[in-house]
Amino acid sequence: SRECDRDHATPYAKTGRTNLTGLVPYCEYHHIIKDTPTWGWTTTPHPNGSVTLTTPTGHRYTTVPPARGPITPTPPTPTQAQAQAQAQAQAPARTHEPPPY
Repeated sequence: SRECDRDHATPYAKTGRTNLTGLVPYCEYHHIIKDTPTWGWTTTPHPNGSVTLTTPTGHRYTTVPPARGPITPTPPTPTQAQAQAQAQAQAPARTHEPPPY
């Protein structure tokens, strides 16, 4: 999730430290689940950046974060590129003459 909470995989109260490798992404809802022990959920971070959430009933859900790196726009498909080229070819030619005053 690119819009998420970055949270300690191991609670700060246990280690007293923060480092980038110890942070995992949680949406707000899952962050609250993780930080409310009376609800009975547990979380297990993995070296590859995924996190397993275990429900009080024992069901497990593993999330995998998106690839790291810059967000880049998707290149246009050939159909879009062709449509853009055609629209430009059909547009009236612009002249760069000064206004008549």
